[in-house]
Amino acid sequence: MKLKTIAFLARWPGFLVLKDLLINPKIDLQAVFTHGNLPKAEGGLERPELAYYRNVTTDRCELFEIEGPGVLAPDADLIICLSWRFILPVGHARIAAINIHRGDLPKYAGAKPVERALYAKENLIAITAHHMTEEIDAGDKIAVVWSKIPEAR
Repeated sequence: MKLKTIAFLARWPGFLVLKDLLINPKIDLQAVFTHGNLPKAEGGLERPELAYYRNVTTDRCELFEIEGPGVLAPDADLIICLSWRFILPVGHARIAAINIHRGDLPKYAGAKPVERALYAKENLIAITAHHMTEEIDAGDKIAVVWSKIPEAR
């Protein structure tokens, strides 16, 4: 059985996840939501990776370019999220809603976890997959992958 999947993906890491979802034989990717523009603090222009999102989703699934909160995800078996700026309603996933967070949870919950870890002079950085809840970055952990930060910073 293929899982009817909705993905909320942004930035280049989200694009890498998108490519893997598209070739996964267990995933029926229905729609991808992404941010069309950079945040105002980063200039607000169209995201440089957006053309790649458009190219790989053509004729394969719907692509929605979102600029603000308030997205209601269609019903799905699985919701996958990476680098999403807004709170999502997690009740629409029949099996699971999973967030891939670029930081050690709960220590670096919220925005800019890698930047905050570097500022704190951490030696390791984490990628944490966890079940999404109504509270940001608070769901049960599924897996954590650690990577050493190079010494020259």
